[in-house]
Amino acid sequence: MGDNIHLDYKYLSSLFSSVESITFEQYIINQKIEHAKELMVYDEFSLSEIAFKMNYRSVA
Repeated sequence: MGDNIHLDYKYLSSLFSSVESITFEQYIINQKIEHAKELMVYDEFSLSEIAFKMNYRSVA
């Protein structure tokens, strides 16, 4: 993550957590969930298709 800007991942992760009050990993998970919810609302894809698009291993 920090290779392009030459900063340590632990430093960036700590900085992110101090600003957002959640871990970077949890932020990514939340973003994926919100995107999956949007896809469900528009009803263009089945749950299996959405799970596949979001790189989840199963619909569950």
